[in-house]
Amino acid sequence: MKLVVRHWFRQLAAVRSGKTIRVASNQIGLTDVIAKYRLLAQSEPVISDDNGYFTVVLPLLSPVSL
Repeated sequence: MKLVVRHWFRQLAAVRSGKTIRVASNQIGLTDVIAKYRLLAQSEPVISDDNGYFTVVLPLLSPVSL
């Protein structure tokens, strides 16, 4: 897995290529992440599975004033 921080776009990208490894999962991880971004009224993550690369791009969150 490769992590890429694109500070000029305010994004964090995780990219995985190669063999798929099966692990025990409850299958709600990405759904939960998207729901949290919606709750915070932030841009939604972008998830793609193209040309052998599974990519998740997370917008960096803005600080919240209290």
